[in-house]
Parts: sequence; structure tokens; C-alpha cells
Amino acid sequence: NYFRTIPSKATVSVLYCLTTTPTTTMAPSKKERTPLSEKAKLAFPVGRVGSSLRKGRYAKRVSTPAAVFLTAVLQYATTELLELSQTTAAQHCCPEGKMHHQAKTH
Repeated sequence: NYFRTIPSKATVSVLYCLTTTPTTTMAPSKKERTPLSEKAKLAFPVGRVGSSLRKGRYAKRVSTPAAVFLTAVLQYATTELLELSQTTAAQHCCPEGKMHHQAKTH
């Protein structure tokens, strides 16, 4: 049985080190924070949308997935609007590339 075996000196020393290591001797690992926008693969800032939701007092508590979802919806709507305006501008433009209206110069 695993629990009835007598641990070796190496096992005892490893367990002792794991349980009694002082935090002052080891430097904390400085992991760089990954932004939520990067995790969700969005171009719009998730953190800023989330903080706007919290500051707007729309609810007592606002979750992180709510901010991610709203950011994704805003990005999708903006992308669709830009694509639509691009196709509309391409349809109404002259074939030669000249403008219909010229600004008056005085």
C-alpha cells in the first residue's frame, strides 16, 4: 500500500522544502498580464467596455463575460457598418475616380 511505505530521506526533504519555503528568498514570478481583448481575439478594448458598464450603474454587478460579449457585439456592428459604407461608396463613385462635386475656391 502506498500510504504504509516509509518515505525516503529525499522524499522527506522535498516535502519539507515544499511546505516550509520562505517567501522572502524566492522572487515572485512576474508573468505579464494578457489583456482580455487579446484573449478573446478582439480589436476593441474589453477592459474599457467593462469599466464603462460598471461606471454606468446598469447593474449591481457586471461579469467579465458580459464585457467580452458586449465588446464583440460592438466590434461586429462596427465592422458590418464599415463594410456596408465601403460597398455603397464604391457603387456611387465615378468609374474614372473623379468626384461629382468640386469644392468652390475663392
